[in-house]
Formats: sequence, structure tokens, C-alpha cells
Amino acid sequence: MKWNLLFFGPLYLVLFLSASPGKIHSAAGGYVKYKRIANQIFNSHKNSTSYQFQKVYFDSPHDKPKVAVIIGNFLNPKTKNSLVLYSTGDERISVNLFEYQNSTWKLLQSKSVKCSSTGPAEKFVYIVDLGDNRSKALLLLTNVWLIRSGENYRAFVLRNKKLAEIKGFEDYVNPVYDPQTKRIYSYMGTGCADMTMGFTEGKIVNNALVTLNEIGCDCCSEGDSCIISMNNSQPFNVLYDSSYKYVPPFYQDFLRDKLREVKEN
Repeated sequence: MKWNLLFFGPLYLVLFLSASPGKIHSAAGGYVKYKRIANQIFNSHKNSTSYQFQKVYFDSPHDKPKVAVIIGNFLNPKTKNSLVLYSTGDERISVNLFEYQNSTWKLLQSKSVKCSSTGPAEKFVYIVDLGDNRSKALLLLTNVWLIRSGENYRAFVLRNKKLAEIKGFEDYVNPVYDPQTKRIYSYMGTGCADMTMGFTEGKIVNNALVTLNEIGCDCCSEGDSCIISMNNSQPFNVLYDSSYKYVPPFYQDFLRDKLREVKEN
């Protein structure tokens, strides 16, 4: 799953470039340069109507996100915001939210977010629609791996001019939002050349992602059947060609076509 990017000013220079503790987290050790890079980028584009920049530096095969600067009406069409993000350590990234007020930028929030093991990725910050009527959501890529390709994100929405985290969102591998059902779906191949699969369906309720269904589909065994497990209940066998009917409707066409292709080959 790849989220479509929808990213879209004067800052108090003393506030931003030499912020006091508790306002903007200071980078430590060799990571100081990433705060400096973020500052320079922002100051070069602080008067832009909209601007987007992010960079993952590939110093090693398992490198972490380093710098992102976003300016514009990307969270709320009525409000001009800026996000300035930079790495402060091997597993931390500083997220700084500003709002343009009375011809100046006001720091609304500064927080340190854990990004545990993010590997090679072209993008690590996304602004997406999660069905919230009040604002877009900010997604931070926190984990990515190449074997059985998967990604995890932490999600935040704007509440009272602060970023509030959607609890439980990070537990959904390869999450995708369906505007028709207004639910979040997750799919992950778990082994046997992707013939054992996990499907999850959830709904955002009061800033938390509540799981409605967890379904396992194991079509790895020989024969003309698959094993279905639903919400930790007793597994049962179904015909191979009809197994797609037991996963969330969002994935039924995908699974039906996948199994048909495997069977034909």
C-alpha cells in the first residue's frame, strides 16, 4: 500500500533556530545537522503559499527518516500550517507543528515520535483522508521491511490545534482507508509464498482504531480447500474456489483473482 501524497512561513528565527528546551526538541550528536537542514529549508520557503519536501538519507541499507518540511493548507483548508520534522536519534524523530497567525508563525506543538526500524523508503510523511470531517490525517512511516513486504504507520489528526494520535493504527500492516465503508483495512501475507494470509478490518472511534474483524486464510495445504479462522474462533475448511467469500468484501476480488491465477499456473 502506498498512500497518495497531498502535501502541500515568517518564523520567529530566534524561536526556531535556537529554541528553548520544551519547545522544539534539540537533536543530539551527529543528528544536529538534520535540525539545521530542516531550519534552512523552512527559512528558504517560509513565504510560500504551499511547499513540500522530505528526504530519507540512505547512509545505510536500514537508514531512518531524516528531514521533512511541509507548508500550506494541508490539514485544514481554512488554516495555514507548517510541519517541520527531523531525526534526533536512531529511533526518534522530532515533529513540530506551526500555525500562521497574524503574519507570524506560532509553534503549536513539538513532540518526539518513535520510528523504530524504518528502512529504505522514498517517502516517510503522508497527508491522507481517514474520513475525519475536521481535518486530514498525518501518517508517519515507522516500520518497513522487504521480506513479505509490509509497512506500519502512526496516524495523527488535528484536535484543538494539536496532533492527537489514533491509538492502535500502528498495529495495522499495510493500512488502507476505504471511503465507501469508512473503515481501515489491512492485508499481510504470512508465509508459504503468500498463500497464508491475514486480513483485518477496523473503524476509527474516538481517536482509536477499533478492530471489527480479524480473518486468517490458509490456502497452503494440498487439495482443494483453504482453512479459514475468524476472530480467534475454531478454524474451518472451505472450498478453495469459494474461500474469497470469507474475507472482508474490500479484499474479495483481490483474493479471488489471486487464487485463480495460482490455480491456473
